[in-house]
Amino acid sequence: MSRPTQPALWMSPLLSGGGYSSEGIAFALGLEPRLRTFGVRQFAEQHNDRFFDGLSPPVQANLSRLLHRGARAEADRGVAICHSTPDAWVPSKFPGWDAIAPCPPPRARVRIGRTMFETDSIPADWVARCNGLDEVWVPTSFHVDTFAAAGVLRSKLAVLGEPVDTEQFDPAKHTPMPLPSLHPAVAAAAEAGTTDAPSSSDAPFRFLSVFKWELRKGWDALLAAYFAEFDHSEPVELLLKANRCRRAHFPIDNIDGVAAPRQSVVHNALESIGSVGSQDVQCCCSADGVGSTSPEPESVQMHCGVPRPGSAS
Repeated sequence: MSRPTQPALWMSPLLSGGGYSSEGIAFALGLEPRLRTFGVRQFAEQHNDRFFDGLSPPVQANLSRLLHRGARAEADRGVAICHSTPDAWVPSKFPGWDAIAPCPPPRARVRIGRTMFETDSIPADWVARCNGLDEVWVPTSFHVDTFAAAGVLRSKLAVLGEPVDTEQFDPAKHTPMPLPSLHPAVAAAAEAGTTDAPSSSDAPFRFLSVFKWELRKGWDALLAAYFAEFDHSEPVELLLKANRCRRAHFPIDNIDGVAAPRQSVVHNALESIGSVGSQDVQCCCSADGVGSTSPEPESVQMHCGVPRPGSAS
């Protein structure tokens, strides 16, 4: 099959870290071999040097090459994909971006938005911005329904699933990440310096949730449901792989550990997310309830080979 000849430009907060960044990088690396003329531009957020320095050398090299292509004058004369929340699209609500990197660029022939929202509706001012583009790509049919119900023309909406970096999330390349032991028998064995494990009948049922710790991810609903359903006497554990958002605090640090069911925040690097073994976790759960808004939780689910509840997608 021949590759499309029209230039394509992906504009995203690629160098900023976070969900849009990781998704944008995965899309960019996957699309480059399939498009004849393809480039990227940093958009919607300031770049983060520490984040870029933490990427692998091959990814750094590929992104640098694509950024160089995206900076060319002719790069924005074909298909432009604005990958961010719609409030950053022209006219941007964030001062300066329309002058630095307007998206969609004024010379683009085809203008596409890539975005998502994790609840049952979207901000009211997103509707006109979405309807002003030629297409809007969303991760799941759930988003098609919620965007359309809010007023976005259904004819403009298309489902483009989340990309997953199969080079990074390859079980054969990783050893299982050690998880904190909350089970009394396991904790006692660890403290005594032994490796005795509890019997299968005593072993806890573990839930794992992966998300950025901010209110819109619904951690309050997740914790409320967990604490309402279980108490400390029950053999269950909730493990939260959560990255702090700015100066967010983890309120579970202040929970009464005697009465509450067992829970813990797992602090680890991004590259460890795909290294949770199926012998350690029985269920991967979503904090936001959508189930398909970020590739990292999906990758954990696929690696664990265990169920992960979420809404239809």
